[in-house]
Amino acid sequence: MSDSAEITNAPLRWYRRLTWLGILINLTFAIPAMFSPDTLITMLGDTTAQFAYVWLANAGMLLLQASMFYLPAAYRPVRY
Repeated sequence: MSDSAEITNAPLRWYRRLTWLGILINLTFAIPAMFSPDTLITMLGDTTAQFAYVWLANAGMLLLQASMFYLPAAYRPVRY
């Protein structure tokens, strides 16, 4: 299937849009979890998180890796 056929296929367009939306949502949690865990803890409403820095950084890295794996499928869903 060519690129022009992918663009005219409505379900593929929606798949791409929703995949990009999922990537953006993952990044809104991953970036604060890795670089500003206090802000994320405050946003989530928890003030008594022990060892939060380590666990939030690990969760942020996992979300970042998952988002990177979604990128090819969001770009060209038929090929990948």
